[in-house]
Amino acid sequence: MSIELAAVLITSLLELAGVVYIATLVHSTRDKMDADDAALYLQGRRVQEVLREMRAELLRR
Repeated sequence: MSIELAAVLITSLLELAGVVYIATLVHSTRDKMDADDAALYLQGRRVQEVLREMRAELLRR
């Protein structure tokens, strides 16, 4: 095996490892964003519920 071939092989493996690492980061970031979106949705639903309760209370008076 020549030195050039070994260098190309090592470079290719390092590039592949970098791509896998970046893909893992993107996947974990996407999961966190999905969790944040779900939390915001539930929080928005709770705000709507509170506003409905306040409106009903004001209409009763």
